[in-house]
Amino acid sequence: MRSYKTAGWAASMLVMAIVSGQADAENCKNDSIRSVSDNGSTLEMVSGKVYEVSDVNNGDTQFWLADDDVLVCDDGEIINNDENGEKVAVKRIK
Repeated sequence: MRSYKTAGWAASMLVMAIVSGQADAENCKNDSIRSVSDNGSTLEMVSGKVYEVSDVNNGDTQFWLADDDVLVCDDGEIINNDENGEKVAVKRIK
């Protein structure tokens, strides 16, 4: 009996994660990186928007490349589709 409850709980969590991921993706817009500067602390997008990257994430973004396809999300996060979905916290500065 216990294994059925555990399986049901796991299935519920999976459904919630999928639904949550879809909701997150709906609040994101496709863009591409025009340039990465200041050792990864600034990202300029093809759209003209510029983002300051959180200090915690500079180590990741310094290796991102111009023309990488990204999702820019309303919650202050950029997801790099060309870097296996790597996520960084950002603040729009332009």
